[in-house]
Amino acid sequence: MAFNLPPIETRTSVIAIVDLLSSAESQLEYEQDVAHVFIPSEIIELYCTGQYHPKSQAFVDAFTETEHKLLARLFGDAFRAGDAIEGEEVAVVSDALKMPDWRRMIETAKIVHQQINH
Repeated sequence: MAFNLPPIETRTSVIAIVDLLSSAESQLEYEQDVAHVFIPSEIIELYCTGQYHPKSQAFVDAFTETEHKLLARLFGDAFRAGDAIEGEEVAVVSDALKMPDWRRMIETAKIVHQQINH
């Protein structure tokens, strides 16, 4: 988990999940590689509970103030997407990709990805 890692490793780990959140193609590939779980829920959990720990010192040290704001925005969009897929009982990425909240999360993740990887 990101909150137990040094700042540079925390940053790398969070960016890897942001990359996954920002790409429908990567999500579909991930689903092929890890077919034994409900991937849309897994993807949300990876970020919202596995990587996003804004009060941990490693997380605080790993990102700038602007990046923290972007990551918080992504957290909100990912949380809403998670609620949407849970409400609709979405089990596969192809169905999640049809949902407006999921597409909004992807678009936000693309913005975060561009800003953090500049």
